[in-house]
Amino acid sequence: MSGLLSGLGAVTSLFDGLFGASFRGVDFDIPDTRQEVGRRVQRFFFPGRDDTVHQDLGALEGPIAIRGLIIGADYVERARALRAAFLEEGPGTLVHPWLGEIEVVLAQPASITFSDREIRLARFDATFERAPTTAGGGLFDTLADLLDQVQQLRAQVRATIGRILAPIRLTVAVIGGVQGFVASAASTWRGIITAGQGLAGLGNALDAGFRGMAEVGVLTADRDYGGAVSDVLEAVPSKIAEAGAPPLRPAIGPAAGATTPGIVIVPEAATTALLDGADALAAIAAPVPSLALAAAVQARLEAVVAASTIDHVSQQDAIAWRDRLDAALTASASDAAVLARTAPIEGQALWSAVVAVRDAVLADYNDRIGRLPAVRVLPPRATAVSAWAIAHDLVGDDPAAVRAMMEDLVRRNRIRHPAIVPADLPLEYLA
Repeated sequence: MSGLLSGLGAVTSLFDGLFGASFRGVDFDIPDTRQEVGRRVQRFFFPGRDDTVHQDLGALEGPIAIRGLIIGADYVERARALRAAFLEEGPGTLVHPWLGEIEVVLAQPASITFSDREIRLARFDATFERAPTTAGGGLFDTLADLLDQVQQLRAQVRATIGRILAPIRLTVAVIGGVQGFVASAASTWRGIITAGQGLAGLGNALDAGFRGMAEVGVLTADRDYGGAVSDVLEAVPSKIAEAGAPPLRPAIGPAAGATTPGIVIVPEAATTALLDGADALAAIAAPVPSLALAAAVQARLEAVVAASTIDHVSQQDAIAWRDRLDAALTASASDAAVLARTAPIEGQALWSAVVAVRDAVLADYNDRIGRLPAVRVLPPRATAVSAWAIAHDLVGDDPAAVRAMMEDLVRRNRIRHPAIVPADLPLEYLA
């Protein structure tokens, strides 16, 4: 271990001008970067006059040009990961050594260069532009904006874990503490899956994730150690979210590509399990305080994904789930704010990303709540009547509608004898 760390330190000492950065969670180093900044000024000329007028049209933040290096034995793999990040659609998170964490889009095609004279080194040139602060489609497609914010938070959590478990911090005590934390996390998830209602059948689907957590001790303590630990911690909650919110399968596709559907559970059960797991993870003692926070944020953002597919039947139902998710994300934001006092970079970055997801959750739920019916209450009646008669009075003469209303009345109010509903019983019904 000491030999590895001293080797890394020797390499770093040869390149004092390098600064760490990342794009969509892929790490690299920056020797050179350039950005044009200033004001958008329009100059006007007038006939017969020698002087000119300049009109200020606002601040200008020009493109961010980066010349980056990927150094290490895994330079080919990381170059491929960066290539995939460049090909991905939509804004991405750029962690810049001077500008901080910003949302950017690739302004023009990037170039990645390999040379036979430079072993274990790849170069790239990329030009980014800041993404708009308000998504154009967010006003109309709140769910798409929410899922985009979740993706950005995922990348930020991975970058945070990679930073707090950088090689310079990997002492023997820290590595042993990480193994203990992951073992406790695995035990927590096993307990939640065993005790949770509606989670039957998830055991086999989570085997690969639990195997990865058990094998965390064999991970190599290099610059990719933090990313590998992030993957291990994310595997189980992401699988639970996937079971609660399975991706849509294409309606048309080649027969050879057909696959059997995986384990599917109701999204309410998946969301509840993930929120409970996040609370438990946040309370586990970690070798680095921000590790427990990052693991809890991972679970809570997967809960947001699972909750996005809940088919709410009423405004009250949606409000209850909205408030529950809001409370969970607010807790993570508060923890990140506390962390920022001692670790400003990790704490502020996580706080910003969590707050962005929280705002997107509230926007999406408020949009959905407006399209849902409300639950209303019928006051007590003068005499006992049947549930069928009450349903008939509420919806009219359509037999199908009367039957649906009667079944909802019986289920919602736990009526034991639908033929005789007590007169003094107030009834909730879906408007």
